[in-house]
Amino acid sequence: MEVEPVSFSLVHPRYLDSVWPRIKPCLKRATDHSAGRFSVESVYEDIRSGNQLLWALFRGDDELLLVATTQFTFYPLRKNLCIMFMGSADHGERLWFDHRDSIVGALEDFALEHGCHGIELTGRAGWQRVLDKFGFEKKFIVLEKDLQ
Repeated sequence: MEVEPVSFSLVHPRYLDSVWPRIKPCLKRATDHSAGRFSVESVYEDIRSGNQLLWALFRGDDELLLVATTQFTFYPLRKNLCIMFMGSADHGERLWFDHRDSIVGALEDFALEHGCHGIELTGRAGWQRVLDKFGFEKKFIVLEKDLQ
């Protein structure tokens, strides 16, 4: 049996409503770990408005494997592509690990085409293992105290 090819690509916002029923569960799992910063609904609005960009990994023409969102982050001396959320419906971290070459390659190409100096993400410690081979380094830690 022939294995269908896998592709990771940007999803145009005009298709958001048609893919949202399949995308939403993947992003919900990710937003649930945002410590109250985002809801799946707020991410939907960010994608719809163009503040975040939606990416998807498909097998063949229609089998959704995983999704990501990105946004540009502007600092006084640099511009980065920030990976905001990554999630899958039921395949877990293994899919990210298995397809990380094509995912990171696509994000690097996109970032360079848009004048970015780097790619960044804030996430759980396990992402370091997934992204080490691409030169991602732990630069900071985030300490937070909830007041309410």
